[in-house]
Amino acid sequence: MFVPNWLAMLMYDRGHFWTDNSQGTLLLYYDLRSLHGMLFCMFAAGLAFFFGMADQGLQSGLAYAAFAFVWLYGVNMLLALIRVPRAIREAVRE
Repeated sequence: MFVPNWLAMLMYDRGHFWTDNSQGTLLLYYDLRSLHGMLFCMFAAGLAFFFGMADQGLQSGLAYAAFAFVWLYGVNMLLALIRVPRAIREAVRE
């Protein structure tokens, strides 16, 4: 609420926006990608795998890696799914 609008887009490293006026109403579409964010989360999951494997074995390492990836990437994407459309709507209204 009190942060700049561009912070909602921080997770994404490329994408594009386009408009469509085929049915009489102007619609804004977007397609955003976050390759660098996903690679960072995979690296962190790899670290969690090795720490979990060193602590309790392969199964624990896989569980730590899955939890780390879902937590880092999943939560960031969930927040982005909420924040990005709101930021775009606010930018279009201004």
